[in-house]
Amino acid sequence: MELVRSREDKLQKSCTTEKCIVQESRNVLRVTVDVPGAGEVNFHCTHLDHLDEGLRMKQVNSILRSADGHHILAGGLNALDPTDYSADHWANIVKV
Repeated sequence: MELVRSREDKLQKSCTTEKCIVQESRNVLRVTVDVPGAGEVNFHCTHLDHLDEGLRMKQVNSILRSADGHHILAGGLNALDPTDYSADHWANIVKV
């Protein structure tokens, strides 16, 4: 029998008097394939943080440092760019 934890059990909280940051632990699945003529290619599938660009970049850098060779990163990358949205829609995203 497998123990299934609730989402709340997986959350890590870091609180100060000014703000409370709640971060979920994130996982990555890596498969390394030896591609003839190219060498080893690391395929990573993950779901990056959805709120903090700095944290997303730390997560990406950690993934890239995890193995030598070429990397392909896929999954929920959650990178937001204002040019992808109308000004009104971007303003609503930034509020959250």
